[in-house]
Order: sequence, then C-alpha cells, then structure tokens
Amino acid sequence: ITLIMLATLLLLIAWGLKILVGEKVEFVKSKIDKPLILFSLVTIITTVFSIHKVSSIYGSQGRWFGLFSMLTLVSFFFLANPVIKSKNTIKLMLFGLMVGTTISTITSIFAYYGVYLGNAAFLQLRNFSLTGSVSDAAFLAAISTVIGFSLLGYEKNIVKKGTIIFSTIFNFFFIALTATTLGWATLAIGLATALWLAKRRHFSENKTFYISLVSGMFLILGMTIFPTTRNFLVDPSYPLEVKLTVTESWLNFSSALKQRPIFGTGIETFYIYSTLYSPAQLNY
Repeated sequence: ITLIMLATLLLLIAWGLKILVGEKVEFVKSKIDKPLILFSLVTIITTVFSIHKVSSIYGSQGRWFGLFSMLTLVSFFFLANPVIKSKNTIKLMLFGLMVGTTISTITSIFAYYGVYLGNAAFLQLRNFSLTGSVSDAAFLAAISTVIGFSLLGYEKNIVKKGTIIFSTIFNFFFIALTATTLGWATLAIGLATALWLAKRRHFSENKTFYISLVSGMFLILGMTIFPTTRNFLVDPSYPLEVKLTVTESWLNFSSALKQRPIFGTGIETFYIYSTLYSPAQLNY
C-alpha cells in the first residue's frame, strides 16, 4: 500500500504539471466508475459514524488499511486509468505485482523455516510476513499464482517466462505450506476464472511451459500431502492466526448490526466489537 501511495502522489504531481503547462487532461470512463464512487461514499459515511475514527481512517493493528488507504486506491485507479492504454502496460503492471508479491512470499517462507532476515524482535517470529498476516500473505500468494498462470500464455520473452514460472511455483508452495482456507479458496476461484476467460490458443502455443508449471505445482501438492515428505516440509506447530468459525463470525456481525443497523461500526473496527461477542474459548 505504501508503494501505491507513492505512485498516487507521483501521478498527482504529473497531472498537476500537465494542468500548469496547459495540456489537456481527461478521465477515461470505465464500467466500474460508479461502483467505485458509491463504495467511496459509503466508506466515508461509515467512517464519520465509526465507533473508533482513528482505526477507521488509518487502519488497525499496523495494517494501515482504513479510509485513507482505500481512497488512495480509488484515486490511483482514476489517475492511472488514462495512462493504461496498451496491453503491454497492463502486462508490465501485473508482472511487477507478481514479482513484488513473490519477494514477500519468499520472505515468509524463510521465516517459516527459521531463517530470519534480521535481529529485530518482530523479524524473529516464525509467522513473520511483510503483509502483517499469514492469511494476507497466502491471499496475495494466491492472487500472484493466478496472475502468473494467466501471464504465461501472453508473454513472449523467455526470461520473463522463466521468472513467471519461478514466481508461481514459490507462491503456490507457500499456499500449500500454510494451507489456509482463504489461500486455497482464492486460488481455486482465480484459476477457474482464468481458465474460463483464457483463449485456448495461448495454452497450445505455450504447452511446454504450462506442462512444466502444472507439473511443478502437482509435485509440490503431492509433497505436502504424502506423510513422508509432509513430515519433512510442513511444521504442524507453525503459528496461524486464531480465527472464528463461520457461525461465530455471524454472531459477532449480527449482534453489531442490531446495535448500529444504519451506519455500522465503521471500517477496521472488527477488533473492537468482536471482543464483546466472542465465544468463551477465545477469551484468553
């Protein structure tokens, strides 16, 4: 999110310079403009009536994904949309996202096996992640896996193809290691969507590369399932986040909704109202 904020700031400066020199500035319309504007308005309103405005504006638990970050993302979309006019630009952006996520994933894998990148206390955690959460890291790894799987059919450069396969394998490995529901669900939905939208000729033209990628993914899956290799690769004591069940989450949500049915409690306030209705086994 920090990089997106920096990119948004640079885009704002570029737009400002264009206006100053008298160049024509225009927004490019898209089908999701109105939903994004509506989403922003709803987010602003619920933040105004939030039970903890600081968390709703800046985010909670060090993740900084509150109103400020969300509006930054929306602003980035509207500012960057006119710039993204070619398929090559889109491919480059997706490639950059995939590589950046892979760096985060490799960092998490190092921590998983006790290879720490520094002496600071937070770097000594087994579940350390640049995202601040194992679930978030697995979610991004799944997104990156889908991006890599899709990009492979469109990329012509052999070095980039190798980078895509390398990145996809590492991200899939982390998903299999942590085995989070969010990671597997995101991966399944993403791959199903990618297969549905993809053109068949892209698979046939890159058959060798796809065979290598899929074979590697199945090899990793098998190694994390079969007992002999699983006992060597997977650590059952690896600390994952404590999560509520679907029923318990619904109890928290519905109870908060009854108290504040119109404006809600505000974004990023789950950690506040959930403590009021959490089951006894989580009160420790």
